[in-house]
Amino acid sequence: MADPETIRGQVESHLTVIKKMADLPKGKGNPPGALINTDNHGVKRGYSMYGVWSVYGLSNEEIGAGYARVKNALPAAGWRIVDEGRDATTVRDPELWAESATDHAKLVLEWVQPSHGKGAVLLATIDSRIYVAPPDVDLNTKV
Repeated sequence: MADPETIRGQVESHLTVIKKMADLPKGKGNPPGALINTDNHGVKRGYSMYGVWSVYGLSNEEIGAGYARVKNALPAAGWRIVDEGRDATTVRDPELWAESATDHAKLVLEWVQPSHGKGAVLLATIDSRIYVAPPDVDLNTKV
């Protein structure tokens, strides 16, 4: 069992570390944040956390350099890169998938290339594994 606020903190901590790895302080974006997912896949009182962080407002080259910095820093930070390739869009943007050795969170890191008048974006998405909430936690009140 795990309290959702503890897991939210872990996911947001992962995203904060990835933000630091990217080292793009002049970019625009939102602070790392996580939301609860109560689609429990058949696990009674099960939930997971889904977190996102992104940065934009920089040149494609700067975003690409941030992507490369994260990719290079992940293994030393306890992440195993599981796969790397191109997404399924027509643009075929670079992306990688990694898993945390400590809590088995899954990371998708995407370098969204400029297209259709929109600029480049570095997007990090983290999904926790499924946890069971303690009996005294009302999952309906956790956003």
